[in-house]
Amino acid sequence: MFSQHSYATFYLATGRIWELLLGAFIAFYSQISHSSKKFSHKSNQLFSLFGLLLILISIVFFNSSNIPLFPNCYTLIPTCGSGLIILFGNKNTFVGYLLSRRPLQWIGLMSYSAYLWHQPLLAFIRLQSGETPQMFCIILVIIVIFPLSALSYLFIERPFRTKEHFSRKQIFCISGLASIIILIIALFLIQTANNLSLIVNDG
Repeated sequence: MFSQHSYATFYLATGRIWELLLGAFIAFYSQISHSSKKFSHKSNQLFSLFGLLLILISIVFFNSSNIPLFPNCYTLIPTCGSGLIILFGNKNTFVGYLLSRRPLQWIGLMSYSAYLWHQPLLAFIRLQSGETPQMFCIILVIIVIFPLSALSYLFIERPFRTKEHFSRKQIFCISGLASIIILIIALFLIQTANNLSLIVNDG
């Protein structure tokens, strides 16, 4: 079923539930046992480095030509790698030291904003060119994403996380209003595109 419906597999919880369960297990296990304290420094180093290796292998070797559409069984590799780093990569390990460096921390803080920005930018380029973006375009998008993500984090994400700026009620009201406005604009653009398509076809 899921192999035939890649969008459903990617977006719906039924295709992602095992990832959520793994994250829940890690959080629960860390909370009740403080797992990193139960292992030796050498074990923490080994498991955290192995987790980093799994992630690097996924980045270097996984692509659409040799791996089925995500999520699939191969998703276990980077997911388990992340889990190992969370469980064993404390501040006394090399991986913990590496990830605690300020540039990487800053990238981590902006990562959610970057995640939200990258898809619409790539989709826009794909729609404009009518084909898969070339490497130059992808690099350009990556360069543009960083300042956009920084602005989003500083002026949208961080203020909304601070109760001193916005109450929960205000956040819900602003989010609801923004969603309605975006929906109206999207429907208008879709209708405009359909009308233009009809005009072109009639012509």
